[in-house]
Amino acid sequence: MPGQPMHYVIPEKTAHKALAEKFVALATSPKVQAEGIVKRFNWYPGIDADKVKAELDQATWDKLFVDITPKDLADKGKPFPIAPYNNAILEAYEKQVK
Repeated sequence: MPGQPMHYVIPEKTAHKALAEKFVALATSPKVQAEGIVKRFNWYPGIDADKVKAELDQATWDKLFVDITPKDLADKGKPFPIAPYNNAILEAYEKQVK
């Protein structure tokens, strides 16, 4: 997302560091984000939306950004996983099932 560096971790002692770096580059490429994330699952991309726009048709773009603008997503979006959010859901669930 704009203004936010992309963070990923490849273990220092991984057996195939170059291959892992190639996979991360592929998975975070605009084409894969557009096809695999946006078109297939109708999720927001994990990279700057403006970099994905050229890979999408206008109807898909318009469907994705109905409730939020790409700028708002970049400025206010949070990366996954959002641990506090997931913990709150788990705690609420556990209270209901006990």
